[in-house]
Amino acid sequence: MIDRVSDELKNIKNLAVIGLVILAVIVLGLLVVRVVGNARTISAQSAGQDLTATYAKELESPTWTAAPSLTSTIRPTITILIPEETQTPTPAQSNTYYQPSGVSCDVAGFVADITIPGGMELAPGTVFTKTWSLRNGGTCTWNSDYQIYFYSGSQLDGPSSQDLTDGEVDPGDSVEVSVELVASDDVGNYIGYWALKNDSGDPFGIGTYGEPFYVDIYASDEVATITSTPTSCDTPAATNTPGTPTETSVLPTDTPIPDTETSIPDSETPIPDTETPIPDTETPEP
Repeated sequence: MIDRVSDELKNIKNLAVIGLVILAVIVLGLLVVRVVGNARTISAQSAGQDLTATYAKELESPTWTAAPSLTSTIRPTITILIPEETQTPTPAQSNTYYQPSGVSCDVAGFVADITIPGGMELAPGTVFTKTWSLRNGGTCTWNSDYQIYFYSGSQLDGPSSQDLTDGEVDPGDSVEVSVELVASDDVGNYIGYWALKNDSGDPFGIGTYGEPFYVDIYASDEVATITSTPTSCDTPAATNTPGTPTETSVLPTDTPIPDTETSIPDSETPIPDTETPIPDTETPEP
């Protein structure tokens, strides 16, 4: 029993000694860490003081390096004087509808629809004449070798081409151009485009872009068959002011109906007295 108690005391003593040793090691370690940290702090402070001293010396005696001087180069300004062109005013054209801007040889100008205004209603199968008034807006004279030709759209039984004129049309003059056409048998709207060709076969048209001119009709069953060719009459046709497309209309005149009433003569004939006296046929007695 005593031996057992003695062993337990020894064990407790050993544990106490081990604990003291561990505690001593921990304390020693903390001291070492603290000493190392202080040493680093002192070293950093010393380094900072050295840097501060160095900067202070540099500020007390700065070394200035002269920057290279900049030499500005002034470039001379060159002014080019361009003489202004003297423009000769172009006289105004008499036809305000088209004024050519260039000097093209073959240029046409539209003046007016002489017959069949745009959208006119015609009975199917009607034979009609479409007439345009065109102006020579170029510098070349139109002659009998110039032609009007079908360009596109509805040809309306018209010719593929025909002579533009049988004479000459000088620049600035106008000419009336006609083609014989037939309204379609089918009801509907029909538009045909036409253009011109010069004596070399080169096409041209209205304005500098050579646009075609056209005929525009509407075939309708509600219109009686008529002819569009104007006939002469006592009523004068409306005149067109140059440059303003207008519709020329021909007003029919009323023909007075003669008084054909024939007076009936008095044909009453007096009836003669045809009474014949009756002879006395009585025979006397013997």
